Amino acid sequence: VVCSGMAMPLTVSITDNNDLPDDSNPCTTDTCNNGNPAFANKSQGTNCGGTQVCNASGQCVGCNAPTDCMGTDDFCKARTCNNQTCGFNYTANGTDLPTGQMTGDCKVLECDGAGNVKTSVLQSDVPVDGNQCTTDACNAQGTPSNPPTAINSACSVGANNACDGAGNCKKSNGLACAAGSECVSTRCVDGVCCNSACTTLCEACNVAGSVGTCTAVPKGQDDGICTGATQSCNASNDCDNELGGACAAPSECLSNFCAEGICCNSSCSGVCRSCSMAKTGLVTGTCGNVSANTDPDNECAMAAASTCGDTGMCDGAGACQKYAAGTVCVTQSCAGAIQSNADQCNGIGTCVDGGATDCDPYACGATACKTSCLSNADCVPGGYCSNTICFPP
Repeated sequence: VVCSGMAMPLTVSITDNNDLPDDSNPCTTDTCNNGNPAFANKSQGTNCGGTQVCNASGQCVGCNAPTDCMGTDDFCKARTCNNQTCGFNYTANGTDLPTGQMTGDCKVLECDGAGNVKTSVLQSDVPVDGNQCTTDACNAQGTPSNPPTAINSACSVGANNACDGAGNCKKSNGLACAAGSECVSTRCVDGVCCNSACTTLCEACNVAGSVGTCTAVPKGQDDGICTGATQSCNASNDCDNELGGACAAPSECLSNFCAEGICCNSSCSGVCRSCSMAKTGLVTGTCGNVSANTDPDNECAMAAASTCGDTGMCDGAGACQKYAAGTVCVTQSCAGAIQSNADQCNGIGTCVDGGATDCDPYACGATACKTSCLSNADCVPGGYCSNTICFPP
């Protein structure tokens, strides 16, 4: 309303397009059209306060489409617009997320049924380290670990075949080695992995039938300390002398025989017997008869003088010669017959004259001389029996 500038009427109404109307609807634009109020609907989706938007009819509503709603869509929830009201659709509780999972962490990402993501324990999601000597494990709390398998559990890495209890594949006892670090036992002895340090004399870890286990070296074999041509192991974890070695007692010899200060293959008892090559011509350490017509140990000479007056020599058959060849023999009886003094000794204790033979040093049998003895009664009076052989008085 403005002054007219005239006497009558004093005022008049004019159009004022700036004098906008207000319909209190945030979804309309208030305008004037040639002095008439006008209300134009705002574009659909225009915010009309808070989280609300305008619809196509100029009304302020919750939504026209899910995208009008606050928030974002993800695997566990999706926005909805039902009856112009915002809401959500939720993925079922326990549904695994298709992405974002970490392999081997003993866990799984899941929807909680309320649009959120939760972390759950998954014991089948073990941490695989590719080590045959560890176990891939998840505990009840979902903690991953790779504890070592038991010592000596099987594995196969090159020549290695057993776990050492610390997660390493190494060699079991009995396999060839160059250092203890290659072995589960940490001990490499005699070229093989061994169950112990095996430091006792005459024990070894490579004994046939017991390779890998420290075992006594068989009697008569070398062990690296008891070695060479003169010593070998005995059955009591000690070194003994071999045949031919020097000794002071049988206990020093593998054979348990010590004769004339030499380890011998037998007790080598009796006169004209020796373990010395110089006396027998045999290998030293092998018992044999002293060479004929010698008396190296003076055994025959120390015996009682023969009836023929000779001191005697060994006969090469393990006995003393009582008479020297050509010596006249003493008369002796044999089955009632008396041999004459003219009979000549043949050098090995018997008389020969082309006829009957004197039985010395054996006693006479019923029809012939005895050739061996079981007791002194089988020998000439005063003689003695040793090892089935008669020795003269």
